[in-house]
Amino acid sequence: MASQPYIEKDELIVKVIAELPGVDGLDVFGALIKVPTPRKADLRKGPNVYWDEDEQSYRATISGRIKMTGGVLDVDEVYAIRGDVGPETGNVKHPGAVVVSGDVVSEFKIEAGGSIEIRGQVYASDISCQGDLNVKYGINSAINKHIHVGGTVKSKHISNAHIICHGDVCADAEICNSNLNVRGEVICRGRIVGGSTISLKGIRTGQAGSETDIKTILVAGVDFELVNAMKEKKEELENLNRELEKNQRVHKQLKMLGDKLFKEQAEQLKEIESSVQKMQERIGSLKGEKNEIYQKMTEGRTARIIIDKKIYARTVLRIFSSTLEVEEAMRGPLVANLDMETNSVVLNPGK
Repeated sequence: MASQPYIEKDELIVKVIAELPGVDGLDVFGALIKVPTPRKADLRKGPNVYWDEDEQSYRATISGRIKMTGGVLDVDEVYAIRGDVGPETGNVKHPGAVVVSGDVVSEFKIEAGGSIEIRGQVYASDISCQGDLNVKYGINSAINKHIHVGGTVKSKHISNAHIICHGDVCADAEICNSNLNVRGEVICRGRIVGGSTISLKGIRTGQAGSETDIKTILVAGVDFELVNAMKEKKEELENLNRELEKNQRVHKQLKMLGDKLFKEQAEQLKEIESSVQKMQERIGSLKGEKNEIYQKMTEGRTARIIIDKKIYARTVLRIFSSTLEVEEAMRGPLVANLDMETNSVVLNPGK
């Protein structure tokens, strides 16, 4: 069962058809062909399978992936893949955890309702999981591919990746030419070079930028979810204001007619007045929602960026809405904070 298909709880896995005796026949020369005695199907149920007596079939007690080992039929909540996710497995979609003993080959996808553990490497692939993503050897992806993680990301190194993560991102060696949007903290023991690393709770790295002055953007104190929510509210507010202005112009024209309004025009006037009132109420509500989002966003002003060993020129440090571009290399340890009085990013020696 190479494909290991996904099955829902109580869904039919196998229907057992009772053995029937065959009828002996003859070959083209008239010789007897004796039919062997039929054998009963050698199937036994595992812990996550039950026998349906009425239907004479095996059904799943949980949702998961079907597996068969030595005649034992079972359902795995954890989907274990021996080898790579690639042509042999196809794309993987599983409601629970997924464990891959090999690599994730370029152009193949994994979608998991739980955590994903990959004991090899991730190449240019789309990956999504509600739990953690743990990659033993590294992520060598492509910016046009997306990795969405509900928990924490851990990897030896991260290169050319586009990651959206709701927990922390931890890399041992480096984060290189990648775009990260992280609601937790970013911790890289080695270096962060190139790309854009955005973290709500702060960034800590051994080295920021490189000797070749590759532009590297480090942003702390920014919640990408709140930024997106603010953008949506702003767009809705702009659209409503345009629609309101349009309706108010028509309303003004109709009001100028006074008693000369036709019946249809009078009905149109009432509809416009009702629409204008609803839009004005929604605009007031949106302004309040925007203020609430902004207040939540300001909590990021206390985030910090820590560089333990060295920072290079053309490294851009941003905390909340203030930015500092480093003009020359400096040795660490260094800590970047937002000065609340001047509303500017300051880079000071750390401990």
